[in-house]
Amino acid sequence: MGGGTATISDGDITTAKLADNAVPATKIAAGTIASSRLDLSNVGTNFWRTHGNVGITAGTYFIGTTDAQDLEFRINDNRALRINQGLGNGHHNFVFDTA
Repeated sequence: MGGGTATISDGDITTAKLADNAVPATKIAAGTIASSRLDLSNVGTNFWRTHGNVGITAGTYFIGTTDAQDLEFRINDNRALRINQGLGNGHHNFVFDTA
């Protein structure tokens, strides 16, 4: 578009005109995409759902970490439970925070 004053009107940019990964999540402002505009058809298979998932294969699908980092559960952004590696012998420590 150069130095002109061209504008983009509603409907000018379509999915077909965008390259894959052309708009990273960091460039999308919070609250600017209405849930009615999202394709939620894969939510049940690609994300953990708050109402539970079906067809989960133990050992393939899990909630946890794949590195040596502790797993934390938080309430109101305060740590309520931490699971850490313990002594590294396959036993894990559960740390409950009460404050």
